[in-house]
Amino acid sequence: MKKLLSILFVSILLTGCGNNVKEETKVKKKSCRVEDEESSFIIIMDVEGEKNKVKSVDFILEMPGAKELFDTDEDVPREDMKELEEELRKSLSDEIVPGTKAAFKVGNDKSICKSIIKIADANEESLDYIDYDEDYTFDDYVKILEEQGFICK
Repeated sequence: MKKLLSILFVSILLTGCGNNVKEETKVKKKSCRVEDEESSFIIIMDVEGEKNKVKSVDFILEMPGAKELFDTDEDVPREDMKELEEELRKSLSDEIVPGTKAAFKVGNDKSICKSIIKIADANEESLDYIDYDEDYTFDDYVKILEEQGFICK
């Protein structure tokens, strides 16, 4: 009987010790987009979070490509696209979201300007620009974007 109780006691102790396994942090991602039909611009907000908190937001502005801007059906030479890229940089002041550096890429079919906002490092001006409040959960923020007309998937 003592042997059986000892085995039971040891198995209970071992079962209790097995719960120290770290829980994996689930990364949440949503891509939200809205289109401005008047200007042919598309705004994409790629939201990433952990533990129901927003970790980063990629703010992407998708614009017409070089073919449309040069009003041609043929591919635009790379040197002309480089000039167009520089004009975009100047007109957008190198940033789309205040306090962030933007990356520009001009292509024949579409042009892209992208700013990455790391929430922990972001300043108040950039958070205001993307309508983010530090009290928002991941789900709250996605809901706010949807209320503003974004379609999130």
